[in-house]
Amino acid sequence: MRCPFAYAPFSADPHHCIGYAFAELQIKLIIAELLQRYELSVPDRYVCTFVDVPLKHPKDNLPVYLKKRY
Repeated sequence: MRCPFAYAPFSADPHHCIGYAFAELQIKLIIAELLQRYELSVPDRYVCTFVDVPLKHPKDNLPVYLKKRY
């Protein structure tokens, strides 16, 4: 059974969001640019714990370090 508080921004039925494909493409392009320009890392031995409500997210806000690539 699906959680009534589950996050479904584009829906999942035949009438899902018309901007879904465009939004997905934008996200992929932004991530590609980010990964080309920066190295991402988390602290050594980091273990991520999650909070499920209202949206699933890291309990400690996920400490991520960005290091510019040269």
